Amino acid sequence: MACMAFESGETFSPSIFNKAGSGAVGLIQFMPTTALALGTTTQKLVAMSAVKQLEFVEKYFSNVVGKLNLLEDVYMAILWPVAVGKPLSFVLFDKKDKNHPKRYIQTPDSISTKTA
Repeated sequence: MACMAFESGETFSPSIFNKAGSGAVGLIQFMPTTALALGTTTQKLVAMSAVKQLEFVEKYFSNVVGKLNLLEDVYMAILWPVAVGKPLSFVLFDKKDKNHPKRYIQTPDSISTKTA
């Protein structure tokens, strides 16, 4: 619930869009490619009730069952799955990453980021 509150701007709205313009929507801010991998689209997710969208939240988390030991792991499963189980010193995004410059910029200041 804490992660959904954070991701939805404390609205718990299934139709909320990412304010940074990433194309993500909903309770856990599903990216368009993630929605497709789950058998839906962001357009369909936006139109769902929160209860219906929770079915896709459950489906999304089904691949990390048993790996989420801390709240940080739950959030990393949403934000950056490769970081699940990593130490707190793990660098998520590097503002010098020339291959993915938006990743650092689109991440809110409230998430711990640093340059490598």
